[in-house]
Amino acid sequence: GGGGGGGTTCALAYTGAGDSLTLTACLQTAHGGGQLRSATSYGLRVAAITASFGAIGAFSPVAVVATAAASTPTAPAAAPTLVFATETALRVSWNQPDDFGGGAFVSWLVGVTPVVEGGGEETVIEVAAFNHPQEGTPAADIPGLSDDMDYDVRVAIRVAHGDGAWSDALRASPSAGPPGRLVFAASNFNAGSGDDQYVEVGEDAGTITIHVERRDGFAGDIVVPALTAIDTEAVSNRQATPDADFVARTGAAADLTVPNGEATATFTVDITNDGDFATDGEGDGESFLLVLDNTAIGQGDAAVSVRVVILDDGDAGHFALRDAQVSVSEGAGTADVVVVRTGGSSGPAEISWITDDGSAVGGVDYSAPAVPQGLTFADGQTEATLSVPLTNDDLYEHIDESFIVRLVAVVSPATPKTTIDTTATTEVTITDDGDHSPPGPPPPPSHYLSTGGRVELDVLPGADLGGADYTPEADISMTLFRVDTDGSTLVEVWSGAPGRVVVNGLAASTAYQWKSRASNDQGDGPISAAGSASTTGATPPTAPTAPVL
Repeated sequence: GGGGGGGTTCALAYTGAGDSLTLTACLQTAHGGGQLRSATSYGLRVAAITASFGAIGAFSPVAVVATAAASTPTAPAAAPTLVFATETALRVSWNQPDDFGGGAFVSWLVGVTPVVEGGGEETVIEVAAFNHPQEGTPAADIPGLSDDMDYDVRVAIRVAHGDGAWSDALRASPSAGPPGRLVFAASNFNAGSGDDQYVEVGEDAGTITIHVERRDGFAGDIVVPALTAIDTEAVSNRQATPDADFVARTGAAADLTVPNGEATATFTVDITNDGDFATDGEGDGESFLLVLDNTAIGQGDAAVSVRVVILDDGDAGHFALRDAQVSVSEGAGTADVVVVRTGGSSGPAEISWITDDGSAVGGVDYSAPAVPQGLTFADGQTEATLSVPLTNDDLYEHIDESFIVRLVAVVSPATPKTTIDTTATTEVTITDDGDHSPPGPPPPPSHYLSTGGRVELDVLPGADLGGADYTPEADISMTLFRVDTDGSTLVEVWSGAPGRVVVNGLAASTAYQWKSRASNDQGDGPISAAGSASTTGATPPTAPTAPVL
């Protein structure tokens, strides 16, 4: 009927003991089923299918039919077809017979007879290549042949209750023929489409197996380099790096040997799980090329290549401090310390950090957190900065002060592959920001030499020279004081540039206490602690210098 509009075909459905419902297209009024079971009743019904819409109409009533008892399978419809020939072998394929005789498939029989005067002896090869012949086009390799002889090849099917009739014969002769060339098998491609198909592999796969096929000839052993190469068409940061992301195939180790008559081969490439996060904007991955260099077997400019994309396996990464030391002015406001994320950067992550006092004191020179602080990373982020607030006082920092930053733990994600370096530290050094102030306290005057009425003292500034717009050592002045007998009154006895000072006119065999003070253009610094220097017993005075006219 024409109820659906457009041309129609039909669908044949059958059910039988143990068989599922099957739909088979038919274009004629009679339809045969060559692989039904023998001596079995089937219920058959048909329905029309509208070609324009692909819709199935209502099924007809069931007609019950039965197959006959098992019979000899029919012969394949035609002689075998030659797939290829080498110097010592043939490969043939053939069509299936129309009727298997109702028996379970066992194997194919391939008869090979040399063509000689008086007739040659046939050799029968049994090929159990398929569990069921419907699973593919049957084929067989026939090795051990002579290249100066013709052979007749025929096939038959063997089922459980007997052998079928032989097909017509194919006459063929082994031949040297061309060596052919290698191409990448379509089975490799698992991503992309059309001319943009490529191979995807997870970086944690360890290895990838690549399948190749031999085309345009199968004679002789061939050796074709199967090389790896940089994917120059990928953006630079998405190019997989040889021996970092994958193990490069180069030199003689990359040679792929395909034996005489073989139509397929495989080789492997080792993939390195480096943990680096990689994305090309359309999906995660870094790519490289595989190249079959057919020029090595004289096939001209016949190199072929395929792209391999290594997919990131989602590592969150390893966290560590970037710098061992950081220097910052106290006027900067904060000390910034960088944490790096290596070995993967998939997904958001959070770590914690803390500080330890050094010469810089928390609460005085910087704000020290009481508990570990969090630092977050976004998906794909490989660096983050933590900030420690600094205290900017008005005093000149006459010595550098420092404190320590260290990492504590991974907060999230809490997986074995997410790690953190808790042993390394960053030393943060705080430098002065240009404050002006008087010098700090000098050390006590140091005793150098004594006589009966004289002492020599070293009067020097301390480490804190103060802050001022001058060259510190040149513009520092010192004042020397003698502590009076009451123990508190200071008597100024000398002032001048830092150095060794001689004090005369002292009493012999007397202990004296001495103090000093450093000054700059910002003012006088604090008085030092006391230093002791005693005179010796009385001695004759030294001679004066010559008189001056």
